[in-house]
Amino acid sequence: AAQTLGGAFVLKCLGMPLQLGMLVVACLFMVLSLTSVNKVSKIFKTLLAINSVIIVYSLFKLEGITNYIHAPLSFISDLKYIPIGQTVGIVLTTLLLIPIGMQFQVFIVQAREVKHAVRGCILGGIILLFLAFVPSSVARSALDSGVLPSEISGKEIIPFIFSWLGGGIHQPFGILLILSLLGSALGSGSGLLRAMNKTLGEFEFGLNRKIHPIAIAMINTALALGISLIGGSIISLMVSFYALYVSAVFVPFIAYLLTIKKHIQFTKNSIQLATIGGGIAAISVLILTFASPHLVLWQSQQL
Repeated sequence: AAQTLGGAFVLKCLGMPLQLGMLVVACLFMVLSLTSVNKVSKIFKTLLAINSVIIVYSLFKLEGITNYIHAPLSFISDLKYIPIGQTVGIVLTTLLLIPIGMQFQVFIVQAREVKHAVRGCILGGIILLFLAFVPSSVARSALDSGVLPSEISGKEIIPFIFSWLGGGIHQPFGILLILSLLGSALGSGSGLLRAMNKTLGEFEFGLNRKIHPIAIAMINTALALGISLIGGSIISLMVSFYALYVSAVFVPFIAYLLTIKKHIQFTKNSIQLATIGGGIAAISVLILTFASPHLVLWQSQQL
């Protein structure tokens, strides 16, 4: 849903209505999730690398190095404006997700040796620390230099800057840069959808036969589209997913660790019950707080 929102705002910069953009992006996710990973992964990796280079270049183009250097200190000082419950909710769910998140582990488990996995994690962490403040510094610099129009929303800022670097949305290069940004969103979103499809494809749901992959992809896409149509912050949607995932998976994960260390044994039914119970509880809270925002405790839906 978060990637659908992001992709739709990229298309909005090209003049497409937001709701139509969500539908188009969701359909593209569904189609790409049914294709072979090998056919598309190299394309998306290349686009992601290109976008990283472009956004770093835009930092220099907008003379934003000073903003970038001061960004960590500004970030820490600005935390006082965010409710403490919201800060704790984001930090806690993000940290708890890291040991169990599929999007993290899918790369680590491909390492040939443990030392390679460790070095890869350290290298990835260092790169992330350097890149983490680039988007906000670019946005700040664009605002300071008067590049951004007054009516632009937060989700449109990076796509707009990409188009500005290419000479605007009426120039071929500007359109190309925006489409490269959309390509990265499509790669990430379709990858997550592919994992969801494969997981649900393993279940028979008491039908004595598995559901057709296309039907599963359509169901998952419709659910993601429905959530994205509710709107809201992309970060909030992502952290809500973290909270749902942690609620459903973290207790079974701890049980798995205890089992392989032979401290205590858990039955298959108990693991399933923990997963289902945690998932239902988290989804119920999420729906309830969506319907009645005043029920949110500690100013954090995720917490």
